Amino acid sequence: MPSLNFYPMKVYIESVDGEPLRHEYDLEFSDGQTRLYYSNTKEWTVPGQQAAYVINTGNGYIVKLDGITKPINIDYAQAEQLFILLMYMNDAKIEICETKVIKSI
Repeated sequence: MPSLNFYPMKVYIESVDGEPLRHEYDLEFSDGQTRLYYSNTKEWTVPGQQAAYVINTGNGYIVKLDGITKPINIDYAQAEQLFILLMYMNDAKIEICETKVIKSI
């Protein structure tokens, strides 16, 4: 889990096999939630809007995804199983890069 000294991260995804990675999402951790936002690229119809979030409840996770009205509750074993299945099915390259403010003027 990210530390409390967490900087927003950019998520880059290889959208087409062999194409360069593209900035698709922003990821941040605050108030006990890990949140995923659509990047501000012109490809999204809702740039910058929250796409999903996950809350660690201590007994599992509450997951809210864009387009699904009701949050999903899953325990740690279910989350692990889902992670394995999704990683197996996804062959795209994904990179998560930390961003830091070097100087603010």
